[in-house]
Amino acid sequence: YIEKLESVLKSYREKDTAIKNAIVNAQIAADNIIKNAEFQANDIKASAVSQMTNFASTIQTQKTLIKEFQDDYNYLIQKYVHDFQENEFIKLYEKLNQIEEYFNTLKSPVYKTAVLMEDED
Repeated sequence: YIEKLESVLKSYREKDTAIKNAIVNAQIAADNIIKNAEFQANDIKASAVSQMTNFASTIQTQKTLIKEFQDDYNYLIQKYVHDFQENEFIKLYEKLNQIEEYFNTLKSPVYKTAVLMEDED
């Protein structure tokens, strides 16, 4: 009877050792899974932070480009609209001067005489 009990006890000890080894292996596997998950999470977080930094930098670059464009646009509008307006006034004055000269020639006696001579022909 004692031998049988020793055999059963030995069997339980072997099972106990196997269970302990399985628990240790499971714990090691779980630790490895957790470490890998933490590494992946850190990589994902670093990638996300990098992308967010790049995105923020891109936004700032675009804002700067838009501001530069706006400044250039405003400068060009101010310069050329102003020049355009002055040029247009100058052209108007020149045209008015031409018209005035034309009417002055119409009033001149030489022109009147020339017109009268043409009418006689």
